[in-house]
Amino acid sequence: FQVIILPETSRRSYWDNQSKLFRLHPGEAEFIYENGIVNVDLSTLYLAAFHEVLGHGAHQYHSQGMPKLLQPSGYYMSSLIGSSVIEGLANERGILGFDYLRSEKDRLKLTEEDIEDARRGVILQTHSMSLIVLRSLLKHRELTEDNFNARKYFAEITKNPVWALGYEYMLPDRIENGLLEIGYSAGNLLFRRVNDQLLQEFGQEWLEQNRQKVEQAKATGVWGWKVYPKFLQHFLKGDLE
Repeated sequence: FQVIILPETSRRSYWDNQSKLFRLHPGEAEFIYENGIVNVDLSTLYLAAFHEVLGHGAHQYHSQGMPKLLQPSGYYMSSLIGSSVIEGLANERGILGFDYLRSEKDRLKLTEEDIEDARRGVILQTHSMSLIVLRSLLKHRELTEDNFNARKYFAEITKNPVWALGYEYMLPDRIENGLLEIGYSAGNLLFRRVNDQLLQEFGQEWLEQNRQKVEQAKATGVWGWKVYPKFLQHFLKGDLE
């Protein structure tokens, strides 16, 4: 299982599970002009690597022995249930990137404030994915209703006129794409519940002592919301060996 990193020119970094390629978008780095000097903040690129490689890449690796139907693939990315498990795991793995940034902040020339800004950015980006559905509905109303202005309406409900500026010239998104993007937020909720159930079932000490097995279990297969925690319990108890 080999991971190859290639530059990407589309809108964001992603993991290609067909070719096992990590497509890294250099535009996700932060370029800051200050006192005549351009500084490059690479923290977002490291976080993308944790999300895509340790999340999606590891998910594919540990699921190789599963039936095709239970492996992470493009098919499951087109369903809300599948995308919740896939993106929920990747989001959880992405959090590990903050520990890495803190351990290497001197080498990377990062401050604690830089890392905290990156953390807020990840949270904002995850939740903003769900806005695609709202954006699609508002643009649909603008195209079909007389005297309806999506930008003004969005500014009124969010109290954020700057954020609403983009609605002036924005093309309508396909609403089904927006529904899939909800998988990021839904995945966070799913894994919060899963972790609470594992903590109640096994206890903090056991989970820490068996962390490698726990992480392997989480990255094995794509399951329905109700089946996933049951699979994890059976896996960790050794019922599936």
